[in-house]
Amino acid sequence: WLFPYTPLPGYHIRYHHVLDSMEPIDLTIPPSAGNSNISIGSLKSGSAYNVAIRAVVGTNESRDIITQCITETDHPQSVACAGTTLSSVAVSWTRPQAPLTGYRVNYTHTDPSSGTATISMELGSTNQSYVLQNVQS
Repeated sequence: WLFPYTPLPGYHIRYHHVLDSMEPIDLTIPPSAGNSNISIGSLKSGSAYNVAIRAVVGTNESRDIITQCITETDHPQSVACAGTTLSSVAVSWTRPQAPLTGYRVNYTHTDPSSGTATISMELGSTNQSYVLQNVQS
């Protein structure tokens, strides 16, 4: 955010998860020359938060400026290959914490004579494994 035109003793920040019924969390930013940003931790992956910022001058406060921030989606964990044969590989993973609609599994094969080919498979959000068939060595 940009500083207002008056000297400020601080800011009041209030944020909450858009879909949860949790109480908003309040933060107070003390005066600090040139400090016009804050990093908020311990948020849920792939989630929307409403963030309200207001300037505080003594006992007076400005109106809220409100924005919505969306956190990054975490990635699948513990990715492993098992059950490999001469032409297939079973890939499994642990679901990320973020709400998601599905996965995309990409397989890229490089052949010196024919070049590189990528095959993509779209999977539903409940999948946690996939068997790649016709894998070329």
